[in-house]
Amino acid sequence: MINKNIQIMRTIALIMVVFFHLELKVFNIGYLGVDVFFVISGFLMPIIMSKYTPYTYIKARFIRLYPTLSFATLISLIIGYFLLMPGELKSLVLASLSSLSFSSNYYFLLNTGYFDIDSKLQILLHTWSLSNEFQAYLLVFISWLFFSKNKLVLCCWFFLCLSLFYIFNVDKISYLNPVPRLYLFFIAFIISDFFKEKKIDSKFLPLISLFFVIICYLLFGGEIFLQQWPNYGIIFLPFVVIPFLLMKECIIPDGYVQRLFVKIGDWSYSIYIWHWIVITGEFVFLRNTAITSYNEVIVLLVPSVFVGVFSFYYIERNKRLSLISTILIFILIPIFYFSNGADYRVEKEVIPYSNLQKMVGGEYIKSEDINGFKMDLFQSGNGFEKVLVIGDSFSQHILPMMKYSREYGDKTIYRIGVQPRELISGWGEIKDIIKNKKINKVIISYNLQSKSSGDIKKLAVLLNEPSDFYKVVIRGIPDFEKDLVSCFIKKHSSLKFIGCDFDIDAGIPLNKVHNERDPNWFYLDENKRNYKTLDSHRKLCDSKSCRLIINNEFIMRDKIHFNEKLSSQTNTELGNILFSHKFNS
Repeated sequence: MINKNIQIMRTIALIMVVFFHLELKVFNIGYLGVDVFFVISGFLMPIIMSKYTPYTYIKARFIRLYPTLSFATLISLIIGYFLLMPGELKSLVLASLSSLSFSSNYYFLLNTGYFDIDSKLQILLHTWSLSNEFQAYLLVFISWLFFSKNKLVLCCWFFLCLSLFYIFNVDKISYLNPVPRLYLFFIAFIISDFFKEKKIDSKFLPLISLFFVIICYLLFGGEIFLQQWPNYGIIFLPFVVIPFLLMKECIIPDGYVQRLFVKIGDWSYSIYIWHWIVITGEFVFLRNTAITSYNEVIVLLVPSVFVGVFSFYYIERNKRLSLISTILIFILIPIFYFSNGADYRVEKEVIPYSNLQKMVGGEYIKSEDINGFKMDLFQSGNGFEKVLVIGDSFSQHILPMMKYSREYGDKTIYRIGVQPRELISGWGEIKDIIKNKKINKVIISYNLQSKSSGDIKKLAVLLNEPSDFYKVVIRGIPDFEKDLVSCFIKKHSSLKFIGCDFDIDAGIPLNKVHNERDPNWFYLDENKRNYKTLDSHRKLCDSKSCRLIINNEFIMRDKIHFNEKLSSQTNTELGNILFSHKFNS
């Protein structure tokens, strides 16, 4: 019966992950499904290891994962050739290599995030979990080589303690960091090994699981539902899952539902591999990463399941197809990589815009921690006036044009990257920083439409307080629902994704500007008393459209940010347009 429970829990984990990726709000914590998979994998190992030697064990784990992964990687590269811009395709090439070598968790750890390519356009992003899982298998394999099977559990205790020490002593652990999942894997391994030959009274096991569900909810519910990572709720997750895996009785009564859940558990690996490729395939084709209706959910779900089931029966154990896929992959990879992402698909003049543009984070003269905030010195000026720019990524992408503008070109410029809620709670400390650094002007720059109205109202109250320094709130630049760079590339290339339904070279039509009626901006603008507002829309738009090309350069990095790698001439012109002394009355 325990095998049925393992398959049923795999089905539950799969449902959590797939519907989380389909952006159904009721599955807001579905991202934990991946962690459930790690618990299941660790639990299963002591049960199956008796039939293996160390070498046959790692070979079996490899054969279990590789055939489907290799064919999915090949299909991803083919999709990428037709739909991805050169920089994106080159990134996919590197992701493919890291996926096939089971190291993609490290690749994506170092190469994704807010200031990089949109994670929802990363076709192989989900392979990070397979890499993390195989690395756990490798640790078991290596330990088994040097120790007897009976002493293997001691190595697992060592890895468990090491991972716990890391979790409790390292700040800001990335979601893609492998260590928390190693904890899940090895604690499940240890518990499974301890109970594998013992009789257990199953009637109390669901109560144990329920107890830890309540503990997680009461102690870490807020962090879990807000998807904050890491949170210490992960420490208790195995004790929610493992009791069901230990039960003698099947957790679902005999019948059609039980058989269906067990069968989906069989299909779960293939469906997991293909569902993200289907979803990101649509995202890349439409150049829109929002799932907007239940109809769209069904359109994505049905092929994900169909392709996954087909893959289970015809691909998952097909070694010959895996070999052919691998050969074709290693033919395509050098072709795509050394042609700079097959840049011959786009017009020569727009090639620079088709490469991934990272935001220029970190190009500061120095950084220091003051009063709990990280403060960066971007420019050391010649005059006495000092400017502090506060905000999210919007406070970063305006820095190059401030540097070259008449208004700020000779001034000292600092930056504090902070969200509105942190700014509100730490306003007293920030005012102390302003006083101690003798700052004359504070510029607030946020993607306002993405912030809560409650935070914006509190921010307006703080900014209206009398102060010795000048305060300016800058409106987010005109944006569009799609990536504007991809629209620009589409017009000047043979790529097959859907572009914009207007002439991108002429700018964004005013009726297409996504944040034209942003209520947060209008609230700040209408309620100002002791601060000024600067409307970027008035600076960049006329009665018909908003400019996207200045000095013959396309000025956008994506749909909401300026390109920070513009020429000094264009930054000068753009900076003088934005930062002239014309505030809203």
